[in-house]
Amino acid sequence: MAWIPYPTLLRTPDLPPTVHPGIMATWPAANHLPLEPHAYEIVLTGRACTVREKASGDIVYRGAGPVELLECPVPF
Repeated sequence: MAWIPYPTLLRTPDLPPTVHPGIMATWPAANHLPLEPHAYEIVLTGRACTVREKASGDIVYRGAGPVELLECPVPF
């Protein structure tokens, strides 16, 4: 049987209550990433957060923190 990697669930914080309700949020609270959690790194700078893929250096998220990287229990 072939090995199937379990992707990562990136959980981001909810929008703060001070955000005007007419502004549409473009980033959902949970996002699926294709690699396992250890393939990403989280960098916190104050309240800002950056998540990047370690191997390529590509940024997959930049925004409010904190965030969580969770291993999904099933492959997609």
